[in-house]
Amino acid sequence: MKWQEYEQMMKDCPDEQLFEQCCLSSNFPIIWSKLPLEDAVSCLLSTGRYQRHSFENEVDKNIINRSRLLSAADIEMSKKACNKQIAYVPGAIVLAQRKEADLTHGGKEIWGFQKSHYSAGFMLNLNQIKEVEGVRGFRVMARVIEDIVETVLVPNEAPFCLPKVFNYKKGVERQDYSTIVFWPDADEDYVMREALRK
Repeated sequence: MKWQEYEQMMKDCPDEQLFEQCCLSSNFPIIWSKLPLEDAVSCLLSTGRYQRHSFENEVDKNIINRSRLLSAADIEMSKKACNKQIAYVPGAIVLAQRKEADLTHGGKEIWGFQKSHYSAGFMLNLNQIKEVEGVRGFRVMARVIEDIVETVLVPNEAPFCLPKVFNYKKGVERQDYSTIVFWPDADEDYVMREALRK
């Protein structure tokens, strides 16, 4: 699927249907090439809409109380994990930085194309602690996806893919991968023509 089609689909989709229709979920990856991860992070931070995440940002009183039950090693590991994340300032979404691309499971043709073309990415997760009042988490995720694409990837001409945008059907031998999003359009055309034989 082309990015413009998916972008419009997210805008038109009712909030309560974003999971089913647009495949938005926690652990939602965006993968790309030709743009170092550090540059993508710097670009996001420069907008003022994102900030470096921290263990202190992640905790509230309840979690602090629970953290007393954790070992010092567990807490240190949590701190290191948080330090590699970027938080959307309004809330609801945390981005984990990935130096290796998260690829589509199954579909060796798609997987092969992604493996050879993409080298970095973000993994988007819902932040259950800081939510945006009056806005569903997946609607905020849709905004963040659009923001990353339009602020970071397209201006830097970084080819990208949304590898988990397809409806997995259990027990079906050949999944429909035609809804996976690719940009630029030439990449989407190639994958549809060569990898999927559409």
